[in-house]
Amino acid sequence: MAGRPARPFTLVDAAMVSRRATSSLRSQMAREYFPSILALAELLLRSPEGAISRFGCAMYERAFVCFERYCKQEVVGSLVAHVGSSYESEVDAAMDVLVALAERHLDDVARFGVFVAGLLDFLDNWNLTQIKKLYSVLGALAYRDATNNCQMDNDIQMIIRKQLCNSSAKYKRMGVMGVTMVIKSVAYNK
Repeated sequence: MAGRPARPFTLVDAAMVSRRATSSLRSQMAREYFPSILALAELLLRSPEGAISRFGCAMYERAFVCFERYCKQEVVGSLVAHVGSSYESEVDAAMDVLVALAERHLDDVARFGVFVAGLLDFLDNWNLTQIKKLYSVLGALAYRDATNNCQMDNDIQMIIRKQLCNSSAKYKRMGVMGVTMVIKSVAYNK
């Protein structure tokens, strides 16, 4: 191969270089606007108007899909902050986005499972629908494949056991919801 002359630079090569440069430039420009996109999504998701809130949810989903890892982490962190809100509609909207991301982009969301697992601290303030959504996401993260996340699995099982053994009907309902969603996740992956 040492004696072979270099291949001439062709139009195809020029197009590939141009496409890579354009893609890189586009990515840099989008990254520059990411803080503004995230701030707008936060504002829209908090809206009491359903259509506006859904548009904010869609912005979060697209931002998660379109940006690189650091931005994905910021999206998940922002959604977790929304879930910690005292406004039920904001919590519901943020949980809906987390559920959608876990269903469509589980491997990417799994990188940030620690943030999502932190939401277990808010269970006392939520209704059963919100608890179901959280256990759905956590179950998907913990039981997503044969090499499941053992630490998250253990944490979920411990919390569910405590809830089921509690004398309060409220906590028993939470535990039953948790078991149901974990069984769903395990069955889905078998």
